[in-house]
Amino acid sequence: MLLFRILAAACAVAGIPFAQSTAPAVTPGIVPLRPAEKYEWQLKRAFQPVRWAGWAAGAGIAQWRDIPEEWEQGMSGFGKRYAAALAFTGTRSAMIATGNVILKVEPRYQRSRSSDPKARVRHAIKWTFLSPRDHGGSLPALPRLASAYGAAFTARAWLPPSRGGVDQALARGSVMIGLDVVNNLLAEFGPDLFRKLRKNKQQNTN
Repeated sequence: MLLFRILAAACAVAGIPFAQSTAPAVTPGIVPLRPAEKYEWQLKRAFQPVRWAGWAAGAGIAQWRDIPEEWEQGMSGFGKRYAAALAFTGTRSAMIATGNVILKVEPRYQRSRSSDPKARVRHAIKWTFLSPRDHGGSLPALPRLASAYGAAFTARAWLPPSRGGVDQALARGSVMIGLDVVNNLLAEFGPDLFRKLRKNKQQNTN
């Protein structure tokens, strides 16, 4: 109940309708994923090769900063920090995929059809907090939002006391939602950027 109230308030501030919508939200021609395919899609997305490098870099930085202080230095401490990031990602991915299957959510980001950069930014932010459904319509992005905080609180099971507080779990969940906004922005503008870079490279080689 508290989560629904928080979502309703956040959507009201952002001007996003909280109630389920029946308006078309899925791009025409997209075939809905079957339940098993949603788990497979989420698994591939969560464990891309670049993510493994990111976890290693994050674990290295955390070890350099001695966070958490209860975990030792050396390979043993690095392994704990790396495993913690891996466990968090796996936990959240399982929660998202399960929620997507139960609520019949289409997990693939659908880019804006607008050419206005501001409208595209609003689109990316909006669809962080809303999710399209398999056969049209939309609803609040409960799998994404609930999994951010659900995984953050689950992580208290393996994190030491200095990093396992309730306030830290709430902050961790909020950071994950912020990163989801960034991921949507990358999905929105990334293809255009890569296309432009590729075009410039071809022009320079000619």
